[in-house]
Amino acid sequence: MIGKTFLIGGALFWAVLAAAPGFASAAYDQDPGARCEALTEVGGRALGNPTATVISAKLQAATGELPPDYPSQFYDPIAPLPTHCEIYGRLNERVGIDGQAYAVNFHMRLPVDWNGRFFFQGGAGSNGIIGNAVGYLQGRQTTHALGLGYAVVTNDGGHDMVANNDPERSGLGAFGWDPQARREYGGAALGDVTTAAKSLITAFYGRGPQYSYFVGCSKGGQEGMMVAEHLPEEFDGVLANAPAMNIPKTTHMVAIESQRFARLARKNNQVGTDGDALIGNSFSDADLALVSQSILAACDGKDGVVDGIVSNLAACKTRHVRKEFAKITCTGTKTEACLSPDQIDVLLANNADTPVTPWPWDAGIGGEKNGGGYYDGWRFWKIGAAGAVNSGVNVTLVGPLIASLLTSPPVALADKPATVMNFLETLDIRDAARFGAGGHGFAAADDYLVTDQFQLSKFRARGGKFISLHGASDPIFSMNDTINWWRRLKGQKKDVQKTVRVYAVPGMAHCTGGPTTDDVNAFAALVAWVEQNTVPDRLVAKARAASPWPGRTRPLCPYPAYAHYKGHGSIEDAENFECR
Repeated sequence: MIGKTFLIGGALFWAVLAAAPGFASAAYDQDPGARCEALTEVGGRALGNPTATVISAKLQAATGELPPDYPSQFYDPIAPLPTHCEIYGRLNERVGIDGQAYAVNFHMRLPVDWNGRFFFQGGAGSNGIIGNAVGYLQGRQTTHALGLGYAVVTNDGGHDMVANNDPERSGLGAFGWDPQARREYGGAALGDVTTAAKSLITAFYGRGPQYSYFVGCSKGGQEGMMVAEHLPEEFDGVLANAPAMNIPKTTHMVAIESQRFARLARKNNQVGTDGDALIGNSFSDADLALVSQSILAACDGKDGVVDGIVSNLAACKTRHVRKEFAKITCTGTKTEACLSPDQIDVLLANNADTPVTPWPWDAGIGGEKNGGGYYDGWRFWKIGAAGAVNSGVNVTLVGPLIASLLTSPPVALADKPATVMNFLETLDIRDAARFGAGGHGFAAADDYLVTDQFQLSKFRARGGKFISLHGASDPIFSMNDTINWWRRLKGQKKDVQKTVRVYAVPGMAHCTGGPTTDDVNAFAALVAWVEQNTVPDRLVAKARAASPWPGRTRPLCPYPAYAHYKGHGSIEDAENFECR
């Protein structure tokens, strides 16, 4: 164990609790229901923050029903919930400079049958949702941390997506007008929530956690990096998938790409009734299928076998793809069998000629049916569905956050797709003093939204373990950013693999989905690494039913290794591939 079990010394902690009105009846030998309800008497001093309070604590019987806010569109159905103490709490309640009421709300579930461990579940997107406190393990797992006996906490990152929503100020991004809300979103709230959660664990069980883990993807991955860097004594293991390592740089790329797609749409007269370029019409699903096929033709065999997966991503160069693109470039009228020269130019500019971070050439670029639905896929994020309204996440989510969170001063932008698209299209991306290009040019939040320079020195020194999985076709955070971060770490610490392992997942989109093997229990590997020192030299991943190859297994290899076919045996079996 490397982490402190709780932040307040044991004797002082129990003295504080004993002094709380009514707490004397909550001795540990009482039944779980009484101990649970008594947690409402734990005050801010014991929780490590004078503003902290427990709003409710109630013992919940075991149930097979999903929590009402469980994001089933993201994940597979989960196992039943065990009997547990469910807690809702709040801290840092205040009124912001914008007149909005803010607070950090947290949600906990403490299983009666506890395994002695703590699980902090990271957030997602713009946060603003308190979370279900079930403990999603990532990797399409159908079990959850709560069911495995972990005490679990989630939080909303310091703002409420509903209560703080202002349709005239970027909607769910309206919290960007308040500096403290920006900082808490970036990660400033994580320490307070960790302290409160560990204190409540100690109060309920009579002891603190033996091991502590942080698990998240996307924004949750960024939060995982935050705790490893800034709270190294509090967590023994971190699983930070597809981490949002440099949100300003990412949103800079979103603006650049959106403008390229907009120019293409306008050239083809694909314009909405409000004058916005309908970028979802700039590529059809048939077009994107051609792109995917060309990338496979260029690079599929570089891992020893033609199997629909580009495993040797480092060997897939733009020059290889460019040759295949030349074969599908229209020489006359545009048809479904070819791409226009302008479409090819946009793809090459986005992936290879970008001034920010190049994207890998991967077969996960595809349409709605590429890997079983485009949710979280390339089209879903980059341009959205074809039609009369812009629906891509880069417009509906990222665009408003650029206006409210990543420009200084914030821009009052109506929360309407056409308005946001026109904002992105006219944004002066060269104005680095105002726009957050490369991690600079915006106020208050940059220390908390740029993590790609983190060294994790104290975390490494204390023996912490850090795993990150990143999809090669992630359409919002380039896998290359995570790889470049790992390379910088290795350049400074040659034995970095003793602490940090990065796994590229060919074909995978953002956190999950795509033509890929994304059913993988990386969390179990992290726990084994932390607690038994079992080094995760390879993770075995499985393709789901919606993939092109249901049931196929592949090893995921720690970068810079990749899965290479041994030359014999079924290509559907991971045992016939080695990490090379």
